[in-house]
Amino acid sequence: MNSKNFINYFSEIASLDKDKQEVILEQAHYVSFTKLKLSGKSALYFILSLLVSLIFPITSFLMFGASILINGLSIGVGVFVSLLLYKRLYSSLLQRGLNEVLKNNATRKTN
Repeated sequence: MNSKNFINYFSEIASLDKDKQEVILEQAHYVSFTKLKLSGKSALYFILSLLVSLIFPITSFLMFGASILINGLSIGVGVFVSLLLYKRLYSSLLQRGLNEVLKNNATRKTN
């Protein structure tokens, strides 16, 4: 995901200006997926969110048949829920990297 999507998302850095937040979020992304090796979890979360998005149209098809309107709405709801779920799960991984970046910045300032 684009780190710009998480500007003002984390309370730890929300008081900073947008450019500084973006730099810190890029660092957090790097730490999360390179040093903490959370890219496998990210892939798992992506697959999980895709499966959740499929639940809505499959259930709708089984309950209501081939109604184009209802199935179209259920696909839309499934995609919306899937995007929300993926952002929430992805932000939890990014939070771990953000905690590491902030911890490292705090120790550098005290030295």
